[in-house]
Amino acid sequence: MDGYRGDDNATFMNEVSKVKNGFENYKELIQLIDQRQSSLVTEFSSDRTQVLKQQINNLSSEASATQQKLKQEVKGLFKLAGTDETKQQHAKSCQNTFLGLIQEFLRVEDKYKQQNLNQAERRYRIVNPDASEQEVETFVNEMGSDQIFADALLTNRRGEATAVLQEVQTRQQEMQKAEKMAAELSRLFEDMQLLVVEQNEVIEAVGVSVKAAQKDIQSGIKNVDEAAISARKARRKKCWIFWIVVIILCVIIAAVVGGVVGSIKN
Repeated sequence: MDGYRGDDNATFMNEVSKVKNGFENYKELIQLIDQRQSSLVTEFSSDRTQVLKQQINNLSSEASATQQKLKQEVKGLFKLAGTDETKQQHAKSCQNTFLGLIQEFLRVEDKYKQQNLNQAERRYRIVNPDASEQEVETFVNEMGSDQIFADALLTNRRGEATAVLQEVQTRQQEMQKAEKMAAELSRLFEDMQLLVVEQNEVIEAVGVSVKAAQKDIQSGIKNVDEAAISARKARRKKCWIFWIVVIILCVIIAAVVGGVVGSIKN
């Protein structure tokens, strides 16, 4: 039995190590995405921009797949841990690490969205330097509307206007991607937080079952004790009846023998 428990612990710790290695890979992906996004925000070469965008898309897809895999692996740790408190602590530690990485990724995406927003506003002011804050905000909220941009050109015609429009629209597209990833990360974060509640409910249910089983065992022991007492009383009663019968038989035999002897003497 001890050997089996040792094998079970080794299997669990191997799974923990595998999950931690996954965290390192996920962390590297987040850092690479952050680096590529920072480069893209300040890049104006169309060729280089396309390369960076493709790299970010590939890294983001890999990060999405990795975080879903890690989600299942962390859940698996809790299942393997069962009600073992030591294993539960290891599983919770991995869960907290994962939640921290998700929060870090959220900060990266939020920063990227804000950087693109600021860049879009600055680029818009190139073709409309006299635009009010409200006009700039409207343009950004309209996702780089061609009509709004065309209206700006009526009073501010510049040779680079088309290039600026394309860049602003690119910024808007990147903002949308950042928002999409942030939404995915928020859902993932909530799922991982709910995992704690679900696991606590499982442990509580097991605890209730154990207590019920213990109560049943105690009740069974009590019934056995009562049965044993009843059996002893029954045996004692049978013993008394036996000796009473023996005494009665002895009296009868004595009476019979006495009668026979008396008859012979007469």
